[in-house]
Amino acid sequence: MPIKYNSAEYLLGTPTMGQLPQDSVAEIAFVGRSNVGKSSLINSLTNQKSLARISKTPGRTQLLNLFTLENHKYRLVDLPGFGYAKVQKSIKTAWYKNVNEYLTQRTNLKALILIMDIRREIQEEEQSLVEWCNTQQTPLHLVLNKQDKLSKSKAGQQLIKIKNMFANDNHVSVQTFSVLKKIGVSELKKRLDSYYKL
Repeated sequence: MPIKYNSAEYLLGTPTMGQLPQDSVAEIAFVGRSNVGKSSLINSLTNQKSLARISKTPGRTQLLNLFTLENHKYRLVDLPGFGYAKVQKSIKTAWYKNVNEYLTQRTNLKALILIMDIRREIQEEEQSLVEWCNTQQTPLHLVLNKQDKLSKSKAGQQLIKIKNMFANDNHVSVQTFSVLKKIGVSELKKRLDSYYKL
């Protein structure tokens, strides 16, 4: 049976690993640069307008936010956005520490969803996450968000380009997505279903 993503409920937000639930519930984490539309994507996925808070200030959220699915059978994890230049160095350092701890120590983690703006090139942080997932043999699904900002042909070209970049990475898959036009929602749900059931 497909997982009911509209059953999502906010569970908690914490800056550190220590306050996360100590159990074996499967988690899929969402990560991406500040203002790539991560919160909007989660809201679109769950068909809830305000489940994940959308901040007008990029880099504002510095918490690991957890959401439960189907009455605590599964969890989504919204990791803090990275790469916002105006964030203080101490906050950036804390981000890397907290996210690194989650990725390396959280045994609940089944897969990582890396969200990118389809108009941007892959940069060092994204490449590092891909390499980490390959090393750990953790599935990574790259979501090229904001497809509506490009023509259909240009979006298709970018999708092919990114897929070719990771053609030899067995743990990486790629898709396009648009919150505005509801493109890619069912594809993402099917992908998440497969990860939760690993």
